[in-house]
Amino acid sequence: MRFRIVASGVAIAALAGVAVPMALSTSASAVPTTAGAPTITKCSPATATMGKNVTIRGTNLANATKVTIGGTTVTPIKDTAKAIKAQVPTGIKAAANVKVVTANGSFTAACTFQKPPKK
Repeated sequence: MRFRIVASGVAIAALAGVAVPMALSTSASAVPTTAGAPTITKCSPATATMGKNVTIRGTNLANATKVTIGGTTVTPIKDTAKAIKAQVPTGIKAAANVKVVTANGSFTAACTFQKPPKK
């Protein structure tokens, strides 16, 4: 959950280095803010290789409760508000849906994947 700090004018003056008489009270409170539903804008690399990492970019992606690639649940390696890094599972279709679920909703987008080159 994110919070924004709400401060009185006296507290702001104190932070700005303005002398504030001790008789005046200062107050601040944490007010929860709600992030919107997640969105996915792209997967990179554009054609991710199965078994390698993919970065899912978008908005409101932090604290994802579930991430699936091609219907397979994956564990995020890194999870921020603007990106999720995860390993592409093997055995999925070349064009597969990526789904991110957070407490504020879910979003599904199509991404392209490829099999690793033969050795």
